[in-house]
Amino acid sequence: DESQIDNIYTIFAIGDKAFLLNDIPYVDRGITGQVYKIEGETFKLKDVVSWNKNTKSWEEISYNDRTMDITPGDPVVYIKNNEIVDSEEIEVGDKLRVMGLDDGLTTKQGNGAYTGYIIYIETCL
Repeated sequence: DESQIDNIYTIFAIGDKAFLLNDIPYVDRGITGQVYKIEGETFKLKDVVSWNKNTKSWEEISYNDRTMDITPGDPVVYIKNNEIVDSEEIEVGDKLRVMGLDDGLTTKQGNGAYTGYIIYIETCL
């Protein structure tokens, strides 16, 4: 029997067609920002805002320092133009929408680190 009862799975679909099933944790927090530097597997973002699910609005993470380091979770899925891609597709200047866990990340904290499990890449020209 290959059934799983204790795990959470994320299904990625376009329309009614699933194209990926993954055991990414249930993500319940989103942040977005623009890549200004890449160091190995860490993406440094500027102009970062975080989704506040209580107020249903985007909020600055800090009034003083709106930067944040994004590290990939294990596992992680990168999506660009509705396709699964590798992290090498991310370039300085791209906008990232990062989904992760609401594990104590608070606004006004700034210049912190955040683990992303689903990372959407938007190329900015």
